[in-house]
Amino acid sequence: MAELFGFEKEAMLIDVEIAVQQPDQVDIGQLTSVFPYGQISVTTTHGGLDIPRPVGNPTVIANAAISVSFDMVRTS
Repeated sequence: MAELFGFEKEAMLIDVEIAVQQPDQVDIGQLTSVFPYGQISVTTTHGGLDIPRPVGNPTVIANAAISVSFDMVRTS
């Protein structure tokens, strides 16, 4: 995608928002390492859903939104 706009992949601005019941438990470093290039920004917020199970940890449902953009300057 970056090449279509004449940018290097490293110039991609990647904004990630994760909503879970315990946002302080999100490993932002691990999440950031998933992206091979770009300038990554991760925000966590309260949301998602934890579903209790009879035995063991709950099933965790997270909502995620990812926005990819470039800092573009209009040339006209």
